[in-house]
Amino acid sequence: MLTSKVAEVSFSGGIDSNCFISCKYSLSNGSTFAFFPASILVVSGNPLYVHPKCNFAFGGSLLGQALRAAVCSVNDDFFVHSLHNYFLNAGQQGNVDYHVVNVRDGNTYCNRFVKAMQNGKNIVNMQVSFKKEETDPFQHQQTMPKCKRPEELESSTKVMEAKLSENLSEDLKKTLKQRPNIDPAIEFRPVNPESLNRLKPMPPRRLMWVKITEKFDDDENIHCCAAAFISDYIINMSLISNEKSSQKFFVTSLDHSIWFHNKFRVDDWLLYETESCYTGGGIGFSTGRFWTQDGLLAASVAQQRVVRSLL
Repeated sequence: MLTSKVAEVSFSGGIDSNCFISCKYSLSNGSTFAFFPASILVVSGNPLYVHPKCNFAFGGSLLGQALRAAVCSVNDDFFVHSLHNYFLNAGQQGNVDYHVVNVRDGNTYCNRFVKAMQNGKNIVNMQVSFKKEETDPFQHQQTMPKCKRPEELESSTKVMEAKLSENLSEDLKKTLKQRPNIDPAIEFRPVNPESLNRLKPMPPRRLMWVKITEKFDDDENIHCCAAAFISDYIINMSLISNEKSSQKFFVTSLDHSIWFHNKFRVDDWLLYETESCYTGGGIGFSTGRFWTQDGLLAASVAQQRVVRSLL
């Protein structure tokens, strides 16, 4: 049975490392949650990034905050290796309370359940598994895609500025200007610049170099929180089928899973490879992989979204 004892923590919803770090050291009882015997931890996160056109919260904000809330509840020698998240209701600008339940503590693995509440609504449920570091001689991974290095490519901002300077119709320019930038601290460099603007048919696969422009804390779990934030943004770019690139859709996330494989830093370049595997019947399924510059598979991502054509 759950105890009624609650610790309260607050942090903001941006991508800077301080917002992810602060909650670990600001528990109301003056200690980290690793030594706090309560069964429920309540974390308050604010603000969420809200899409200027859709007026609902960016799912990556919820992913990053919910995972950070779970991280607050484990010892420093446990590292997140997977999360499975369901988006239940649209989030809005304002306070979000994350209720973290200690499902299991083991010698090597531990598990947490996170429920995000806003205005009396359950907007997110997340299951997170942590494990202690192990070494084993048996290992295997797929091969990183061959592509240009980030230093050979232009940032998404420069690519978009160049496109807007071309002789485009006013409607197309308006469409490009409305593409949101989720956070100025994140730099994107598309391997294929044409994949960014989607003004012509493209294959349902994207390669994008990405990194956080400010220095992050060394805590591995902090980097996983930031990667969760980023992972929800780019993956939708590959979701719309190539022959329908100019059509308008209603798109919103349903569920999102991440498996973390190797250590990485979000303040160093990561290649985010995304691919749409299926779209039909009002739903789309995409997968993604984060690669380090030296070819290590850092994390794998899978997501389902509502995809409905707008007439």
